[in-house]
Amino acid sequence: MTPLARACRAAEAATTAAIAAPAPPALPARPAPGLGWLVAGVLAVGTEAFMLPGLLPAIATDFGLDLAQAGRLAAGYGVAYAIGAPLLAVATARLDRRAVLLAALGGFALAALAAVLAGSFAGLLGARLLLALAAACYFPAASACAVAASPAAARGRAITRVYGGMTLALVLGVPLASALAAAAGWRAAFALTLLPALAAAAGIATRRNLPPPDAAAPGLAARLRPMRDPAVLATLAVTLAGVGGSFAVYTYLAAALGAADAGLPARIGLLLLGFGLAGVAGNKVAGIAVDRGRAGLATVASLGGKAAAFVLLALLAAGAPPANDTTFIATLATLVLYGFAGWMFPPLQQARLARLAPQALATALSLNASALYLGMAGGALVGGLALRHWGAASLGLVGAGIELIALGLLALQGRRVTSPSRT
Repeated sequence: MTPLARACRAAEAATTAAIAAPAPPALPARPAPGLGWLVAGVLAVGTEAFMLPGLLPAIATDFGLDLAQAGRLAAGYGVAYAIGAPLLAVATARLDRRAVLLAALGGFALAALAAVLAGSFAGLLGARLLLALAAACYFPAASACAVAASPAAARGRAITRVYGGMTLALVLGVPLASALAAAAGWRAAFALTLLPALAAAAGIATRRNLPPPDAAAPGLAARLRPMRDPAVLATLAVTLAGVGGSFAVYTYLAAALGAADAGLPARIGLLLLGFGLAGVAGNKVAGIAVDRGRAGLATVASLGGKAAAFVLLALLAAGAPPANDTTFIATLATLVLYGFAGWMFPPLQQARLARLAPQALATALSLNASALYLGMAGGALVGGLALRHWGAASLGLVGAGIELIALGLLALQGRRVTSPSRT
């Protein structure tokens, strides 16, 4: 055999072996790169949304208001978000994603600057309404962009990564904003939110190849269609009450802490850090409960845990602990329980809706977000009334009562689902 023939024979054998060899294992799908800029935007809007309890006493003092009047900042935010989110989703669904994200972040930055410069309570309230609308536009758009940019097998992780900005807001942004407000005034806290917002805008502006808009995005009528299902409506009612009880207390947390110990509001940043860390753990536990088919039991534990925490807060306000150090430790433990139980609740409700409306999940979840923010608004209003008429010591009992209402609604829903007459 000639050298050329031997070379051809060897090449043929190598080719045959390569074809017959098993293919290397496929690399696991990963979320799209560059999601960090989207996360930075969520950090900005999440910090601004949840930092109010640490700022509210100073805002009320600056504008000559009581805390109940200043609480309209939370109520207005919740209403604006709840109404704006579905309308903005429809209005922007077919627009360029980069333009939508940058417009939302630009609007957020301008509104935050307006809050920093507000010379009246009306001006600050208007700025907060604009901040709510910017957040209502940005957060769903960022989540949708992350999903569209990622492979199908990695879309769940993409959403989780974007939602991680809210986790950062809880454990970093909110405590830092509270500490900054205590040191430099509440306006500095609003200025702080500009930093991640502008960083996110710069990153998104230079990011290449963002996915195109969703040409098949549903209209407003389609988004409201799941509300025809009584089970979905009942779940939304549980969301409304469960979040309402939380924000009857959370909005006026500084007042509730002050009723327990006059020195606690000055340490609210540290207390909110404990609350946030516990919230991250609660969110993780909720995911495990859903995966193991225990979402119903976990929802009962979440609502019951919040009610118990609020009763403990009411007992603290009644002066049960004998010393300041004891009060601080007991209050921190109470807020850890509240944070853990409270942040279990949103993913559990989302899982319930995923089971009830699998064919219209995106629209059902958008309705749940609106119910959540309406609960925020309603809770702030109810808590403000309780604060004005019965004092700060009543906030825990009012919040616990609303959580028990949510438990009752959940029990009624469970009875209806398991009723033999229901097919």
